[in-house]
Amino acid sequence: MIAIILIALMIVAIVGFELIMGSRPRTRQDTPDREREGSGLS
Repeated sequence: MIAIILIALMIVAIVGFELIMGSRPRTRQDTPDREREGSGLS
């Protein structure tokens, strides 16, 4: 249960961050950047 909640929170955080940084075009190249930022925040 806890893992599901954590995953949901991470998805919401990523989506929210993506909306804030809306200047970035949604491309496949953004995927590794998101992973790096996620690991950096955690």
